[in-house]
Amino acid sequence: MKQKTVKGAAFQLLAMKSRTTQELRKKLTLKGFDPQEIEEVLFYCQKAGYLNDDQMAKRKVEQLEAKGYGPRYIQMKLKGWGLKNPGLSKEQDTIRTLLKKPQWQRKTPQQKAAALARRGFSTDAIMEHLR
Repeated sequence: MKQKTVKGAAFQLLAMKSRTTQELRKKLTLKGFDPQEIEEVLFYCQKAGYLNDDQMAKRKVEQLEAKGYGPRYIQMKLKGWGLKNPGLSKEQDTIRTLLKKPQWQRKTPQQKAAALARRGFSTDAIMEHLR
């Protein structure tokens, strides 16, 4: 039986979907590879451009902002993925866009504030738009 190499396993995992360095490290560790070999492969993948956590973080922030989530929620999700926040918050624009949608028009100011807080927006930003 042919034994998989760390590099081969990493490429196979990256071929399925884009992953963060933390995700790939975890998957390779679960497959039982040597931690030193994993770190070497991760370094190689970063140098070759197969792993780029900064680009991944920017994409994730854009996706979550487009879905109407606030900076605190986004920060929490990025931390879970092992990514650093690139600081691209458009909090005011996102709140303004959400409040224009018909389903938000029917809500009372208290309901709007509660829903925005659950989505991770700061109290100051919420109050500014609800005045």
